[in-house]
Amino acid sequence: DLECVADSGWEYCTVRFTATLGERYYILVQGTSIDQAGEFSLTLTSSEATENDLCSNAEVVDLSSSSAKTIVGTTIEATQDHSITDTCGTFSSGGDVWYQLVGHSSDSVLVATTCDPGNDFDTQLSVYKGDCSKLECVTTNDDFCGIDYTGSRVSWAAEEGTAYFIRVHGFDYSGGNFVLSITSETGTNGNCESPTEVEVSETSPLVLLTGTTVNADKPPLGLSPCGLFVDSSVVWFTITGVSGVVTASTCSTTGTVFDTVIEVFEGQCETLTCVTSNDDDVSDPSSMSSCSTVKWSAEEGKVYFIRLGGFAGAEGEFELVFSFIPSTEARGETSQTNTHKENEE
Repeated sequence: DLECVADSGWEYCTVRFTATLGERYYILVQGTSIDQAGEFSLTLTSSEATENDLCSNAEVVDLSSSSAKTIVGTTIEATQDHSITDTCGTFSSGGDVWYQLVGHSSDSVLVATTCDPGNDFDTQLSVYKGDCSKLECVTTNDDFCGIDYTGSRVSWAAEEGTAYFIRVHGFDYSGGNFVLSITSETGTNGNCESPTEVEVSETSPLVLLTGTTVNADKPPLGLSPCGLFVDSSVVWFTITGVSGVVTASTCSTTGTVFDTVIEVFEGQCETLTCVTSNDDDVSDPSSMSSCSTVKWSAEEGKVYFIRLGGFAGAEGEFELVFSFIPSTEARGETSQTNTHKENEE
Protein backbone atom coordinates (compact mmCIF):
# COMPACT_ATOMS: atom_id res chain seq x y z
CA ASP A 1 0.00 0.00 0.00
CA LEU A 2 1.28 3.45 -0.95
CA GLU A 3 1.24 6.36 1.49
CA CYS A 4 1.11 9.99 0.35
CA VAL A 5 4.03 12.04 1.65
CA ALA A 6 3.52 15.24 -0.38
CA ASP A 7 1.23 16.64 -3.06
CA SER A 8 0.57 19.80 -5.04
CA GLY A 9 -2.16 20.72 -7.50
CA TRP A 10 -0.92 23.87 -9.20
CA GLU A 11 -0.14 24.08 -12.93
CA TYR A 12 3.56 24.53 -12.15
CA CYS A 13 4.11 22.87 -8.81
CA THR A 14 6.83 22.02 -6.34
CA VAL A 15 6.62 19.35 -3.68
CA ARG A 16 9.04 18.84 -0.82
CA PHE A 17 9.25 15.86 1.49
CA THR A 18 11.61 14.52 4.08
CA ALA A 19 13.23 11.33 2.79
CA THR A 20 14.29 8.42 4.98
CA LEU A 21 17.54 6.64 4.09
CA GLY A 22 16.84 3.37 2.27
CA GLU A 23 13.14 4.13 1.68
CA ARG A 24 11.79 3.87 -1.88
CA TYR A 25 9.58 6.74 -3.11
CA TYR A 26 7.27 6.91 -6.14
CA ILE A 27 6.53 10.23 -7.85
CA LEU A 28 3.22 10.46 -9.69
CA VAL A 29 2.89 13.16 -12.38
CA GLN A 30 -0.63 13.79 -13.67
CA GLY A 31 -2.91 16.56 -14.85
CA THR A 32 -5.12 18.60 -12.58
CA SER A 33 -8.22 17.15 -14.27
CA ILE A 34 -9.10 14.04 -16.27
CA ASP A 35 -8.65 15.82 -19.64
CA GLN A 36 -5.27 17.37 -18.79
CA ALA A 37 -2.26 15.66 -20.42
CA GLY A 38 0.96 16.73 -22.15
CA GLU A 39 4.72 16.91 -22.04
CA PHE A 40 6.46 17.92 -18.85
CA SER A 41 9.91 18.53 -17.39
CA LEU A 42 10.57 17.05 -13.94
CA THR A 43 13.48 18.34 -11.89
CA LEU A 44 14.71 16.47 -8.81
CA THR A 45 16.93 18.14 -6.21
CA SER A 46 17.99 17.27 -2.70
CA SER A 47 19.04 19.41 0.23
CA GLU A 48 19.74 18.98 3.90
CA ALA A 49 16.49 18.50 5.82
CA THR A 50 15.31 21.21 8.21
CA GLU A 51 16.05 19.86 11.69
CA ASN A 52 12.60 20.63 13.13
CA ASP A 53 10.72 19.76 9.95
CA LEU A 54 8.71 17.02 11.69
CA CYS A 55 6.69 16.97 14.89
CA SER A 56 8.90 14.13 16.11
CA ASN A 57 11.98 16.37 15.68
CA ALA A 58 10.45 19.49 17.25
CA GLU A 59 12.97 22.02 18.56
CA VAL A 60 12.72 22.24 22.35
CA VAL A 61 12.06 25.70 23.82
CA ASP A 62 12.99 26.04 27.50
CA LEU A 63 11.06 28.65 29.46
CA SER A 64 12.14 27.39 32.89
CA SER A 65 14.76 30.11 33.35
CA SER A 66 13.26 32.82 31.16
CA SER A 67 9.67 33.93 30.60
CA ALA A 68 10.26 34.89 26.96
CA LYS A 69 12.00 33.50 23.89
CA THR A 70 12.42 34.94 20.39
CA ILE A 71 13.13 32.53 17.54
CA VAL A 72 14.10 33.54 14.00
CA GLY A 73 13.27 30.81 11.53
CA THR A 74 12.09 29.90 8.04
CA THR A 75 9.76 27.43 6.33
CA ILE A 76 11.32 27.93 2.87
CA GLU A 77 13.13 24.58 2.79
CA ALA A 78 10.68 22.84 5.11
CA THR A 79 8.21 20.15 4.09
CA GLN A 80 4.73 19.49 5.35
CA ASP A 81 4.58 16.83 8.05
CA HIS A 82 2.15 14.30 6.59
CA SER A 83 2.73 11.94 9.50
CA ILE A 84 0.45 13.96 11.79
CA THR A 85 -3.32 14.38 11.79
CA ASP A 86 -4.15 18.08 11.77
CA THR A 87 -6.84 18.15 14.45
CA CYS A 88 -6.87 21.97 14.30
CA GLY A 89 -8.37 21.79 10.81
CA THR A 90 -6.16 24.46 9.24
CA PHE A 91 -5.95 25.10 5.51
CA SER A 92 -2.26 24.72 4.78
CA SER A 93 -0.34 22.79 2.13
CA GLY A 94 3.09 24.38 2.48
CA GLY A 95 6.03 23.52 4.69
CA ASP A 96 5.91 23.63 8.47
CA VAL A 97 8.38 23.68 11.35
CA TRP A 98 7.79 22.51 14.92
CA TYR A 99 8.67 23.64 18.45
CA GLN A 100 8.01 21.95 21.77
CA LEU A 101 7.75 23.39 25.26
CA VAL A 102 6.52 22.15 28.61
CA GLY A 103 4.18 24.01 30.93
CA HIS A 104 6.03 24.78 34.17
CA SER A 105 3.07 26.07 36.17
CA SER A 106 -0.67 25.44 36.13
CA ASP A 107 -1.30 29.14 36.69
CA SER A 108 0.60 30.34 33.60
CA VAL A 109 -0.64 31.51 30.23
CA LEU A 110 1.56 30.76 27.22
CA VAL A 111 1.51 33.18 24.28
CA ALA A 112 3.06 32.64 20.83
CA THR A 113 3.06 35.30 18.11
CA THR A 114 4.41 36.00 14.62
CA CYS A 115 3.49 39.69 14.78
CA ASP A 116 7.04 40.95 14.30
CA PRO A 117 7.75 43.06 11.16
CA GLY A 118 10.43 40.49 10.27
CA ASN A 119 7.75 38.07 9.05
CA ASP A 120 7.49 38.07 5.26
CA PHE A 121 4.62 35.64 4.61
CA ASP A 122 1.08 34.86 5.72
CA THR A 123 1.68 32.73 8.80
CA GLN A 124 -0.48 30.33 10.72
CA LEU A 125 0.15 29.08 14.25
CA SER A 126 -1.27 25.85 15.63
CA VAL A 127 -0.75 24.44 19.12
CA TYR A 128 -1.23 20.78 20.01
CA LYS A 129 -0.70 18.50 22.98
CA GLY A 130 -0.32 14.74 23.22
CA ASP A 131 1.87 12.42 21.19
CA CYS A 132 2.90 13.27 17.62
CA SER A 133 1.05 10.17 16.47
CA LYS A 134 -2.16 11.38 18.10
CA LEU A 135 -2.16 15.15 18.49
CA GLU A 136 -4.98 17.06 20.19
CA CYS A 137 -5.60 20.62 19.04
CA VAL A 138 -5.27 23.25 21.79
CA THR A 139 -5.70 26.41 19.72
CA THR A 140 -4.91 27.84 16.28
CA ASN A 141 -4.89 31.20 14.52
CA ASP A 142 -4.33 32.55 11.02
CA ASP A 143 -4.70 36.35 10.76
CA PHE A 144 -4.69 38.54 13.85
CA CYS A 145 -1.85 41.05 13.78
CA GLY A 146 0.83 42.78 11.76
CA ILE A 147 0.70 44.54 8.42
CA ASP A 148 -2.24 43.29 6.33
CA TYR A 149 -3.15 40.99 9.26
CA THR A 150 -0.78 38.27 8.03
CA GLY A 151 0.70 37.65 11.49
CA SER A 152 -0.72 35.19 13.99
CA ARG A 153 -1.23 35.07 17.76
CA VAL A 154 -2.28 32.22 20.03
CA SER A 155 -2.54 31.98 23.81
CA TRP A 156 -3.60 29.18 26.08
CA ALA A 157 -3.74 28.20 29.75
CA ALA A 158 -0.78 25.91 30.41
CA GLU A 159 -0.93 22.72 32.45
CA GLU A 160 2.11 21.92 34.57
CA GLY A 161 4.15 19.10 33.06
CA THR A 162 2.19 19.02 29.80
CA ALA A 163 4.19 19.14 26.55
CA TYR A 164 2.87 21.46 23.86
CA PHE A 165 3.81 21.45 20.17
CA ILE A 166 3.79 24.75 18.27
CA ARG A 167 3.51 24.41 14.50
CA VAL A 168 4.55 27.38 12.36
CA HIS A 169 3.15 27.15 8.85
CA GLY A 170 1.62 29.31 6.16
CA PHE A 171 -1.83 29.90 4.78
CA ASP A 172 -2.41 27.76 1.69
CA TYR A 173 1.02 27.18 0.03
CA SER A 174 2.76 30.28 1.43
CA GLY A 175 6.09 30.09 3.19
CA GLY A 176 9.01 32.31 4.15
CA ASN A 177 10.89 33.80 7.07
CA PHE A 178 9.37 34.42 10.49
CA VAL A 179 10.09 35.73 13.97
CA LEU A 180 8.34 33.62 16.60
CA SER A 181 7.92 35.14 20.06
CA ILE A 182 6.93 32.85 22.93
CA THR A 183 6.19 34.21 26.40
CA SER A 184 4.96 32.73 29.67
CA GLU A 185 2.72 34.94 31.76
CA THR A 186 2.68 33.53 35.29
CA GLY A 187 -0.41 34.14 37.37
CA THR A 188 -3.97 32.90 37.28
CA ASN A 189 -5.23 36.44 36.47
CA GLY A 190 -8.02 35.49 38.85
CA ASN A 191 -7.96 38.84 40.64
CA CYS A 192 -7.73 42.51 39.80
CA GLU A 193 -4.20 42.79 41.19
CA SER A 194 -2.72 40.32 38.66
CA PRO A 195 -4.56 40.76 35.34
CA THR A 196 -3.36 39.59 31.95
CA GLU A 197 -2.26 42.59 29.90
CA VAL A 198 -3.88 42.90 26.47
CA GLU A 199 -2.04 44.92 23.83
CA VAL A 200 -4.14 46.30 20.99
CA SER A 201 -2.98 49.00 18.58
CA GLU A 202 -3.41 50.27 15.03
CA THR A 203 -0.98 47.62 13.79
CA SER A 204 -2.49 44.85 15.96
CA PRO A 205 -6.18 45.72 16.18
CA LEU A 206 -7.33 42.15 16.87
CA VAL A 207 -6.25 39.90 19.74
CA LEU A 208 -7.55 36.42 20.53
CA LEU A 209 -7.11 35.05 24.05
CA THR A 210 -7.99 31.54 25.12
CA GLY A 211 -8.17 30.17 28.62
CA THR A 212 -10.42 28.78 31.31
CA THR A 213 -12.18 30.04 34.41
CA VAL A 214 -12.13 26.57 35.97
CA ASN A 215 -10.25 26.72 39.30
CA ALA A 216 -9.86 30.49 38.97
CA ASP A 217 -10.46 32.75 41.96
CA LYS A 218 -13.99 33.58 43.09
CA PRO A 219 -14.68 37.11 44.34
CA PRO A 220 -16.98 37.59 47.36
CA LEU A 221 -20.65 37.02 46.61
CA GLY A 222 -22.63 40.18 45.94
CA LEU A 223 -23.34 42.90 43.43
CA SER A 224 -20.48 44.21 41.33
CA PRO A 225 -19.95 47.92 40.57
CA CYS A 226 -21.86 47.22 37.33
CA GLY A 227 -24.86 45.94 39.27
CA LEU A 228 -24.40 42.27 38.30
CA PHE A 229 -24.61 39.47 40.87
CA VAL A 230 -21.21 37.76 41.06
CA ASP A 231 -21.23 34.06 41.98
CA SER A 232 -18.67 32.46 39.63
CA SER A 233 -14.94 32.06 39.06
CA VAL A 234 -13.49 35.01 37.14
CA VAL A 235 -10.39 36.02 35.20
CA TRP A 236 -9.10 39.55 34.71
CA PHE A 237 -7.52 41.46 31.82
CA THR A 238 -6.29 45.02 31.43
CA ILE A 239 -5.86 47.46 28.54
CA THR A 240 -3.83 50.64 28.89
CA GLY A 241 -3.02 53.66 26.79
CA VAL A 242 -5.21 53.31 23.70
CA SER A 243 -7.52 55.96 22.29
CA GLY A 244 -10.50 54.64 20.38
CA VAL A 245 -13.29 52.10 20.53
CA VAL A 246 -12.50 48.75 22.14
CA THR A 247 -14.72 45.68 21.85
CA ALA A 248 -14.37 42.47 23.86
CA SER A 249 -16.51 39.50 22.91
CA THR A 250 -16.96 35.78 23.49
CA CYS A 251 -19.31 35.61 20.48
CA SER A 252 -16.76 35.85 17.66
CA THR A 253 -15.57 32.24 17.84
CA THR A 254 -16.93 28.83 18.83
CA GLY A 255 -14.40 28.11 21.57
CA THR A 256 -16.44 29.41 24.54
CA VAL A 257 -18.37 26.60 26.22
CA PHE A 258 -20.30 28.35 29.02
CA ASP A 259 -22.67 31.27 29.68
CA THR A 260 -20.32 34.24 30.02
CA VAL A 261 -20.54 37.66 31.65
CA ILE A 262 -18.10 40.50 30.81
CA GLU A 263 -17.63 43.67 32.86
CA VAL A 264 -15.34 46.64 32.22
CA PHE A 265 -14.08 48.88 35.03
CA GLU A 266 -11.79 51.83 35.53
CA GLY A 267 -10.06 53.24 38.59
CA GLN A 268 -8.17 51.38 41.32
CA CYS A 269 -8.79 47.76 42.26
CA GLU A 270 -10.09 48.80 45.68
CA THR A 271 -12.51 51.39 44.23
CA LEU A 272 -13.49 50.26 40.73
CA THR A 273 -16.05 52.16 38.70
CA CYS A 274 -18.23 50.45 36.10
CA VAL A 275 -17.68 51.44 32.46
CA THR A 276 -19.96 48.89 30.79
CA SER A 277 -21.07 45.27 31.09
CA ASN A 278 -22.96 42.56 29.25
CA ASP A 279 -24.37 39.16 30.03
CA ASP A 280 -26.14 37.98 26.88
CA ASP A 281 -25.42 39.52 23.49
CA VAL A 282 -28.89 39.16 21.98
CA SER A 283 -27.69 40.85 18.78
CA ASP A 284 -25.79 37.69 17.83
CA PRO A 285 -28.36 35.28 16.36
CA SER A 286 -25.97 32.32 16.59
CA SER A 287 -25.10 32.79 20.24
CA MET A 288 -28.31 31.40 21.78
CA SER A 289 -28.03 34.31 24.25
CA SER A 290 -25.12 32.83 26.20
CA CYS A 291 -22.14 34.80 24.87
CA SER A 292 -21.23 38.38 25.78
CA THR A 293 -20.01 41.52 24.00
CA VAL A 294 -18.96 44.87 25.46
CA LYS A 295 -17.88 48.00 23.64
CA TRP A 296 -16.57 51.24 25.05
CA SER A 297 -14.71 54.42 24.08
CA ALA A 298 -11.24 54.18 25.60
CA GLU A 299 -9.30 57.29 26.55
CA GLU A 300 -5.58 57.55 25.93
CA GLY A 301 -3.49 56.76 29.00
CA LYS A 302 -6.38 55.37 31.05
CA VAL A 303 -6.29 51.86 32.50
CA TYR A 304 -9.30 49.60 31.99
CA PHE A 305 -9.96 46.33 33.79
CA ILE A 306 -11.98 43.62 32.05
CA ARG A 307 -13.49 40.83 34.14
CA LEU A 308 -14.79 37.63 32.53
CA GLY A 309 -16.99 35.30 34.55
CA GLY A 310 -20.04 33.09 34.20
CA PHE A 311 -23.76 33.48 34.80
CA ALA A 312 -25.20 31.60 37.78
CA GLY A 313 -21.86 30.02 38.69
CA ALA A 314 -21.06 28.81 35.16
CA GLU A 315 -17.40 28.22 34.30
CA GLY A 316 -15.33 26.65 31.54
CA GLU A 317 -13.02 27.29 28.61
CA PHE A 318 -13.32 30.53 26.65
CA GLU A 319 -12.09 32.38 23.58
CA LEU A 320 -12.13 36.13 24.13
CA VAL A 321 -11.60 38.43 21.14
CA PHE A 322 -10.50 42.06 21.60
CA SER A 323 -10.84 44.47 18.68
CA PHE A 324 -9.73 48.08 18.43
CA ILE A 325 -10.73 51.01 16.22
CA PRO A 326 -8.46 54.09 16.62
CA SER A 327 -10.21 57.32 17.58
CA THR A 328 -9.40 58.77 14.15
CA GLU A 329 -11.55 56.04 12.57
CA ALA A 330 -14.17 55.51 15.25
CA ARG A 331 -16.31 58.51 14.21
CA GLY A 332 -18.77 58.60 16.97
CA GLU A 333 -18.66 55.03 18.25
CA THR A 334 -20.27 55.12 21.70
CA SER A 335 -20.15 52.93 24.72
CA GLN A 336 -22.56 50.03 24.69
CA THR A 337 -25.45 50.35 27.10
CA ASN A 338 -25.15 48.04 30.05
CA THR A 339 -27.39 45.00 29.71
CA HIS A 340 -27.85 41.97 31.88
CA LYS A 341 -30.44 39.35 32.75
CA GLU A 342 -33.35 40.27 34.90
CA ASN A 343 -33.76 38.63 38.30
CA GLU A 344 -30.14 37.45 38.37
CA GLU A 345 -30.40 36.96 42.07
